[in-house]
Amino acid sequence: MCPEISAASSEQSNSVAQGGIAITEMDDVTQQNAVLVEQSAAAAENLKRQSHELVATVSIFKI
Repeated sequence: MCPEISAASSEQSNSVAQGGIAITEMDDVTQQNAVLVEQSAAAAENLKRQSHELVATVSIFKI
């Protein structure tokens, strides 16, 4: 095999490996974002519940 083909093959192999690493990292970040979205939705639901409770609590006051 000529040196140029060997070097190009090695460079291509390295590029493919780096692409695989990048995809794995993007998948990890996507999964982390999904967890954060779920946590944010749960927190928003909790705040909604608390606000309803607060409205009910202060509704006894008349201005």
